[in-house]
Amino acid sequence: MYREFILLIIDYFKTLRWKTFTYEWVIPILIGLGAFSVTITKYLQINYLVFVSSSINLLGVLLGFSIMVITVLTTSNNKNIENIKKIQTEYILYDKNISLYRLLLINYSYLIIAEAIGLTNYFIVLLFVDHCSHLIKLLFFSFFTSMVIHILLLTIRNITDFYLIITKEENN
Repeated sequence: MYREFILLIIDYFKTLRWKTFTYEWVIPILIGLGAFSVTITKYLQINYLVFVSSSINLLGVLLGFSIMVITVLTTSNNKNIENIKKIQTEYILYDKNISLYRLLLINYSYLIIAEAIGLTNYFIVLLFVDHCSHLIKLLFFSFFTSMVIHILLLTIRNITDFYLIITKEENN
């Protein structure tokens, strides 16, 4: 019980293609590794608590926005949203092609879970960050940098998809 969100995360990964995986995962990890290498060599001094505080605010705003979009998707009577419920994609889950609507719901639902996990992790780390060594703080900084970039890139992709669906005009 209470682990059903893992099924959604699995669905998200099943719908990833290499190009999307590179955009949403490889780039953030490389940026996080770059941040670690720059901070470990002391070329960049970080104020960890300011970074965490800013990230919490950012993720909180993004979480609210993502929940709003899910609400719009599930309650709207927009004809474009009704049309995407009928459009099948090439993505297959559980031996069936999924609709564009379901793909959008999977992506936004995963985003909400990622944001919530990110916020939870920030709060947990804040409890003991003062007692960690500088190296551990840098590892947290690098991990959270990757996570925030991942969430931002996923948000950009989802907003773009949402915009293109909502503003799509009928072809005559």
